[in-house]
Amino acid sequence: MSLIGSLLTMLVSLIFPCACFLSLLRGNITHFQGSLCVLIIAIGIISLAIGTYTALSEIIQLL
Repeated sequence: MSLIGSLLTMLVSLIFPCACFLSLLRGNITHFQGSLCVLIIAIGIISLAIGTYTALSEIIQLL
């Protein structure tokens, strides 16, 4: 449950909205908006990686 939660929560709440925003408004955003979206995507990817690693390590310990 935690593996699916860590993967999907970060994708749905942080990464996809910013990626869609950047995709839809490609030429009409400011430099600050673009930088902020890239920062949020980076934080989402880092959180996704840490959460997935933690969930997988707990699953492996139970086996």
